[in-house]
Amino acid sequence: LALIAPAGLGSGVDAAFLRDFPEAQDADTVMALLRRLVVRPVLMGKQIAQRVLDQLSKPGSREALRLIGSQLAQADGELQDAAIAVAESGIPRLVVWGAEDRINPLDTSRLDAFGGETHIIEATAHLPHIEAAKAVNELLAGFLSRHRG
Repeated sequence: LALIAPAGLGSGVDAAFLRDFPEAQDADTVMALLRRLVVRPVLMGKQIAQRVLDQLSKPGSREALRLIGSQLAQADGELQDAAIAVAESGIPRLVVWGAEDRINPLDTSRLDAFGGETHIIEATAHLPHIEAAKAVNELLAGFLSRHRG
């Protein structure tokens, strides 16, 4: 099991982000929200913001995100229980986290209790797989290689 900044192992997902993202109506608002996900804001320009806005405009998208956000905001205890069950299962685990994640800040005690391999990527936020794609891909490939079959 490989996870990137998973809910339930952090100190809680930013409720304002969950609330505001599905309500965004213009590219500038979307871009401001997307820039909260990364350390280098230049990664989230107008073109990406417009693509996200196009996706939000599809029927059912906003409603689905509202539902996910409201459920996620209430599910912390259940997520912790699930994390404990996974940890007790003995399944190989890899967790990758951005050191500067402000959307779902790292909780070291939860992460330590979860066990497995942990890699904190410096100079990245909630999207280390975007900001440090090569490093994250190498971690994933190495993990999968070590746990084949």
